[in-house]
Amino acid sequence: MPDWLTYVLSAWVACEAAALLGIRGARRYVGVAAVGSVLPDLIKISYVLKTYADVDLIPLALPLGTPAGAILVAGLFSSFFERSESRSVFAYTALGVAIHIGWDYTLHPYGGGQPLLFPLSFEQYALGWIWSDSILPLIIVGVLALILFFIRLTNPAADMRRTRRGL
Repeated sequence: MPDWLTYVLSAWVACEAAALLGIRGARRYVGVAAVGSVLPDLIKISYVLKTYADVDLIPLALPLGTPAGAILVAGLFSSFFERSESRSVFAYTALGVAIHIGWDYTLHPYGGGQPLLFPLSFEQYALGWIWSDSILPLIIVGVLALILFFIRLTNPAADMRRTRRGL
């Protein structure tokens, strides 16, 4: 299963690629995208509470792991920022959520899959490309991160020459 390192590194790769493509301010929101990339795993807190404190919040937290629930939490998260920043914060948080959901969608359906259409359907979907104990997602993202990192080292001002308005 892709771990949090894979999700956060994927968020960095997405923001770095956006910055290299000329989207102004993409590097500024790397942290926000990283938070969004771990938002669908908020349900794990309810598992810990159930195990150690015997507080069963799993049925209440289960919708947070779905795309719709994670986007709602991203909207709530973005409302804590200034009005001028909230749109960009929501966009990059939603990008992080999409990265997380995308990685989870590629997994083999060991637990049933991903409820992509949760409010409309309880059916779970999965591509089954990657087993949950595979290190392949981290290798893929790690190679991309190294490539982007070396591009940034060799030409640090490349994104300053041609910028366009960010999200």
